[in-house]
Amino acid sequence: MSSIIILMFLFLFLLIFAIIFREMFNESNPEHSGNIFRTIFTLFQILTLDDWSLIYMTSRDNGAPHIIYFLSLYILVELFTFLNLFIAVLVDNFQLSIRKKKLCKSQKVQRVKHLQWRIIEHV
Repeated sequence: MSSIIILMFLFLFLLIFAIIFREMFNESNPEHSGNIFRTIFTLFQILTLDDWSLIYMTSRDNGAPHIIYFLSLYILVELFTFLNLFIAVLVDNFQLSIRKKKLCKSQKVQRVKHLQWRIIEHV
């Protein structure tokens, strides 16, 4: 459940940053912020750190050198905060599931041993 909540926050911030990005940099980089869906795709691309420098250089060359502050804030918030939180929750859930499997397996072993002793006592 917590991973779903973190993913919802990740996509909420992605949408908020997409709206801001589109309004601020539509004139300087219409290729990456032409419509809201293209902007969301561009921000997802930045989230994976793919071609973020190309996006920066295109906007900088077209008169928006302040995009570096926006990109830095976006990468810090989305990548280093929400994505790492999501991965931490996934790892925690995997560890919990492994513990449950080990506990279940040890309980089965104890039941089998108990049944073996009962059978030996009756013989």
